Amino acid sequence: MDNLLVILFMRNRNNTMLRIRRGLRDVSDPFAIPENEFRSLYRLSREAVQILIDDLRPLLPAPRRRHATPVQLQVLSALNFIASGSYQKRVGQDYLSCMSQPTISKILRKVVNALNILMEQWIKFPIEENEIQRVKETYWTRTQFPGIIGAIDGTHVAIVSPNVEREHLYINRKLYHSLNVLLNARRKSLEGISRIQSSGRDVCYKAKRCLAFRR
Repeated sequence: MDNLLVILFMRNRNNTMLRIRRGLRDVSDPFAIPENEFRSLYRLSREAVQILIDDLRPLLPAPRRRHATPVQLQVLSALNFIASGSYQKRVGQDYLSCMSQPTISKILRKVVNALNILMEQWIKFPIEENEIQRVKETYWTRTQFPGIIGAIDGTHVAIVSPNVEREHLYINRKLYHSLNVLLNARRKSLEGISRIQSSGRDVCYKAKRCLAFRR
C-alpha cells in the first residue's frame, strides 16, 4: 500500500509540474523581449531567427498533440542551447522555454538534424569566378590585402563533445572540444575544421590554406 501511495504521489507531482511548464510556456513570447536580451540568448537577431524558423519548419515534424511544443519554441530552445553551451536541463528551466531535460534532448536532435540538411545552402566556399572576384574586392576594400578569398580566426569555437569514433580529434590544445572556423569577408562561415590541436598545427594549417588560396 505504501509503495502504491508513493507511485500515485509521484505521478500526481509529475503531472502538476507538466501542467505548470505548459502554462508558462504557452504564455511566454521570446520575440517580445528586448533585442539586446534576445541576441544574448540566441546569438541572432529576431529577424534572422524568424527566417531560420521559416526555413526549418518544413523539415521539422508538425506537432500532432494538443500540447506539443510549437516549432518556433523548438528552434529557439535549440539555439539557446547552442549559443550558451550550457546543460540541457538549464535550457529547459529557462522561463522562456519551460521544458524538461528529456524534451530538450529530443528537440535538440530534431533541430540539429534539420540544420544539417540546410547547411549546404548557407555554408559554402565560393567556386564561381564572379563570386570569388566579389569576395576579393570585399577583402581589399576592408583590409587592403589583395587576392584574399577567406580568413581563419585563431579562436576555437567551443562545441559539445561529438558522438563520433575519433572524438579526440575535436580536442584542442586547451583541452576542450572545438572547431576552427573559416570565414569570408562578410563574416559568413565557409568551413569548420576539427583537426587542429596546438598552436603549431594552427600555423601549419593556415599556411596550407594560404597555399590552397593562391592556387
